[in-house]
Amino acid sequence: MTIAGPVWSPADAAELDVLVWALISGYSEHREKCRACAEATYPCPHLAGAIDLVLNWRQARMLLSCAHALRIDQELAA
Repeated sequence: MTIAGPVWSPADAAELDVLVWALISGYSEHREKCRACAEATYPCPHLAGAIDLVLNWRQARMLLSCAHALRIDQELAA
């Protein structure tokens, strides 16, 4: 089976860039203000949650983009 079109589009990449930029922009500021982050090697649960949100968004977007490409293939084959 071939997949029509890209599975990860430039629009997907641009959206991820925005999320990563927002995460990085707040990361240092948060670590300076958060006692748990300042005293630990690992991020606090709040910062870890923000990182997880971005990673989960990326995974979901990849799956959605793949599903969309497969749907196009299915319609072209019909």
